[in-house]
Amino acid sequence: MICDDKSEIDVAIKAPLASTYSRTEIIDSVYEEIRRQTKFSHENVVKCLGFYHNKTQQYPVLILEWMFYGSLAKVFERSKLQKAL
Repeated sequence: MICDDKSEIDVAIKAPLASTYSRTEIIDSVYEEIRRQTKFSHENVVKCLGFYHNKTQQYPVLILEWMFYGSLAKVFERSKLQKAL
């Protein structure tokens, strides 16, 4: 992602998966998450940098801060593997 000051940063894109919910329900859910994420700020929570949705996309996507070590689930998974060795 290119920032206003022309610097580049790595980002993660969070997009909803196809599900049994209606398109409207999924879009409403994503926008609710966007509202919550943009109001919330804590050093231990991934920052929401924004979102993107245009007419050619089926659903909006969140643009999140890139986490170098991956998701918390992946960190725990690696930790379990290391302890098993």
